[in-house]
Amino acid sequence: MGVIHAIFSQLQGIKGRVTEFPMFPPHPLPSPASGEGDSGYFLPMLYKLLADAVVLIHFLWIVFLFLGAIWGKKSRAVKTFHLAGLAFAFIIQIFDWHCPLTHLEFWLRGKHNPDLAYTGSFIIHYVEKIIYIEISFTIILITTLLLGGLNVWIYLRK
Repeated sequence: MGVIHAIFSQLQGIKGRVTEFPMFPPHPLPSPASGEGDSGYFLPMLYKLLADAVVLIHFLWIVFLFLGAIWGKKSRAVKTFHLAGLAFAFIIQIFDWHCPLTHLEFWLRGKHNPDLAYTGSFIIHYVEKIIYIEISFTIILITTLLLGGLNVWIYLRK
């Protein structure tokens, strides 16, 4: 009995010291279901995860715009959706607008924590470098036109 009592005493001492570390909150984490502290822990993490998901969807959308004609040759619905996406990409380039996915991602990042310098995960950081590549408006417009022309050519080939 003495050994078990000594072990429990040691565990109680460790437990008291561990919960005093500054990385632990001074109070228990609020339950998302309880509705307490919605902006405390749960929602910022949700905003971060949603922003990361938007970046991945944005990346997949760009890949679809580049390669969608291959899939669109086999499906009329995909072809229509792909051509509409190319037309939309062309319009936002002509008017120098940002993609709605960009606005959504920035809004979610701002809700997560606007003070963070490195807002995404490791993978997201590099995917963002592909999506938000820093090149001139003229180069992006020319690339968009070439992309549209290439895809139309693929669709018209027999």
